[in-house]
Amino acid sequence: MVTGGAGFLGSHTAEAYLRDGHEVEVVDSLFRGREEYVPKGAFFYNVDLAREPAAVEKIFERHQPHLVFHYAAINGTKYFYDIPHKVFQDNMEMTINVVDTAVRFPPRLFVYASSSEVYGEPLKIPAPEDHPIILEFYAERDSYAASKAFGEFYTRYVAGRRSSYLILRIFNTYGPRTDKSEYGQVIPEFIRKVLREGEFTIIGDGTQTRAFMHVDDHVRIVKKLVET
Repeated sequence: MVTGGAGFLGSHTAEAYLRDGHEVEVVDSLFRGREEYVPKGAFFYNVDLAREPAAVEKIFERHQPHLVFHYAAINGTKYFYDIPHKVFQDNMEMTINVVDTAVRFPPRLFVYASSSEVYGEPLKIPAPEDHPIILEFYAERDSYAASKAFGEFYTRYVAGRRSSYLILRIFNTYGPRTDKSEYGQVIPEFIRKVLREGEFTIIGDGTQTRAFMHVDDHVRIVKKLVET
């Protein structure tokens, strides 16, 4: 099962497991995802994970998934500023409903897609996995980071009672199907500015570095971690 499987990372993950011959269930509200991104051959359920827990339970009960990938979330930096309350509340409610249902129908492994956003302004670069979670109380942007940090704790304390779990702190990923709108990620934003605006502003001295990963590498690494 892949929640958010009509979105960027989720659709590529679902596609990879279908290619390997697995049965795949995609659950997505299409808030950001697109139905055409759902790989052919997958079972598709248009469900609002934050508000339809009974529908989530029916899907688990029907398919009894061995692997659950919880990618579903409101992402996109502009959303963090435009609708911070919805980002925070919906992301938490999605995780609560999916995790609570997974406890009743425990998979072999529960995979939670967190984010590098939980590191905040890092104390050390590159940030090690044991880097503390840093959240800014008054920063609207951290509506997303706070929801992801909550999801990590909920996965550990609740899903971990019945299943093995894996938490992924994902950095910037790019590739086909990434959101190209103003609500998307930074790589499409860079490309759009270069091609359309004719001026590209660099804040700072230009020596800054960021971690980027192609979606194919993301899927390859996640599959390797799951199979370890």
